[in-house]
Amino acid sequence: MEEIYPAEDVQEKFEADVSFDYYFLKDIDAIAKLEPNCLCEIGGNAWMHYIESGAKVDPRKLSEHFDNGNPFLFREVEKVMKREVLQDIMLVHAKVQDAELDRNICGQLLLARVYPNNLHISDVEFSNPYESVPENEKKYR
Repeated sequence: MEEIYPAEDVQEKFEADVSFDYYFLKDIDAIAKLEPNCLCEIGGNAWMHYIESGAKVDPRKLSEHFDNGNPFLFREVEKVMKREVLQDIMLVHAKVQDAELDRNICGQLLLARVYPNNLHISDVEFSNPYESVPENEKKYR
């Protein structure tokens, strides 16, 4: 999945070097610390697909994991379903290497291949840390 991220295009936008941090399935604990809400959402989506498929299970069975925002909700869903939820995942953080910047993030993306056979895309950001969007023009936070 690494080749999906347009690293060369991002680098070309800046004179300063851009560093790219990639995290994969083997780095799931780090991803859970960096993006706990995204991982919880993956588990939640899988659970909803499972329930909607007609599974004979109490839909509230995992409610405590939903309530506490467990980033490893997908593992709890796997235990109930007895099948793999998270098949592959990639998180990318792109940062402009410039000490003068207060916030140096210029790109971020989380992609995951998940149950039932979906591509989960979340936490997408492409921005220019040198040119913030004026408050009155922002549509999203």
